[in-house]
Amino acid sequence: MNEQRIEMRTALNIGGPIIQVTGKRGGRKYELPALRGNPIVPSVTTIVGQTVRNMGLEIWREQWIARGLEQARDKRLSGTAIGGILSAANNEANVSAELGTQMHDIIDGLLKGNQEIVVPDQLEPAVRGFLRWRQAHANWEHIDSEVAVYTRDFAGTVDALFRDPVTERFIIVDWKTSSGIYDSALMQVAAYCHALDSMLLESGRLWMEDTVEGMIVRFDNDYPRDEDKKKIRTLPKVFSDRVQIAKVDRAKWWQAFHDCYNLHDGLKGAIKKEWL
Repeated sequence: MNEQRIEMRTALNIGGPIIQVTGKRGGRKYELPALRGNPIVPSVTTIVGQTVRNMGLEIWREQWIARGLEQARDKRLSGTAIGGILSAANNEANVSAELGTQMHDIIDGLLKGNQEIVVPDQLEPAVRGFLRWRQAHANWEHIDSEVAVYTRDFAGTVDALFRDPVTERFIIVDWKTSSGIYDSALMQVAAYCHALDSMLLESGRLWMEDTVEGMIVRFDNDYPRDEDKKKIRTLPKVFSDRVQIAKVDRAKWWQAFHDCYNLHDGLKGAIKKEWL
């Protein structure tokens, strides 16, 4: 697969558009033509993904391999069979990612007042949950969806941007269809908040910091379970109408992300070696 380049609108059209570049191996970066020197910066998700060890993800992959080997016990495994066992976790991840994309598209359509949205039966409970969440924040003005935020050091794309007319603060919201809300997501949204704050300050639209808040909204889902309460991963995930919310503590999670950035930046440097 060749490098993919997409022109992205920026939040509030500040300093945009910018170019999102996805590499052959999946890494993502952004070109910032509006900034002096036309810098190319890594994405927030790339920074976090390359520096934070996700133990839950590693255990999940090991469990997939263990199940595959157990099912193949006493069998002679061909190269194709071994490849299937090793890639089973990736296949599930791709299915989950597709569900997440569908849910994002549905939410975007609802926020923009699209009257012709088709909701699959599987996601209908999650959509009910979203509508309940939206009713709870009915006074928030939806500004935009899928827009980029950036600094001279990093950039990323936010799921949705709102504004509270009472507090006059912006709220970045990240939609999740994952099985939980993880540290990586909190760092990600804190970085987006910091980036939008910087954009607002540098553009002269605001004269104070910390005008942006972050929130993660997760739609509850799980696999059906058998009589022993084990997940049946061969069946589609089941969503409920429950919604889990996490407000992002910017001071805490921005510092965590900043540490990840420093580590990521340091890893780019050449290691000096010498023999004694």
